[in-house]
Amino acid sequence: MRSILLGFAAGVVLLHQLPALPAGAFFAAAGLFGLALATIGRLRPWLGLPAGVLLGLAFAGWSAGAALAHRLPAELEGETLHVEGRITGLPRSEGYRSVFVFRPQRFPGAKLPHPPRHLRLSWYDPPPGLRAGQHWTFEVRLKRPRGLMNPGAFDYERWLFTQRIDAVGYVREAGTMRPGAPGVDRFRQSLGE
Repeated sequence: MRSILLGFAAGVVLLHQLPALPAGAFFAAAGLFGLALATIGRLRPWLGLPAGVLLGLAFAGWSAGAALAHRLPAELEGETLHVEGRITGLPRSEGYRSVFVFRPQRFPGAKLPHPPRHLRLSWYDPPPGLRAGQHWTFEVRLKRPRGLMNPGAFDYERWLFTQRIDAVGYVREAGTMRPGAPGVDRFRQSLGE
């Protein structure tokens, strides 16, 4: 059992060293083959390590693929989209703009098989009183997350991926606003003020 767990961890680390994510069929085959080796490994303990590596690869690949499926489709980059949802986290004011994370609930008029889970939006000249938990209807312009690939520099795209932000953009026009229900983020914002 210990060798399977060690192999699993090695498989997860191995996936993060690959330059690109292989196709989903590769991970399905790795998972099935890993399960078969783990079953046989009961009789031959030396098969535990390769079984764990294959299972770790399959699990990490499936997780990464599921996360990347929610990225904004390339054909919608730069298009004006309507979105309804709520502000999560604490909006940060930078003088002339506010930056916040927005959790969309609907994209009226857009056909998205896997809609983005979180958007990082900038709102230039926002109204005062932008608060966590508020429900808004926006007209936004979005793009896929990307960052510079300089060695040793801050990896913005990776940071967005770890924060589960699937698109970045800005508010073009605001629609209706409803105050949200009390929650942890609103309490945090009250404490900060």
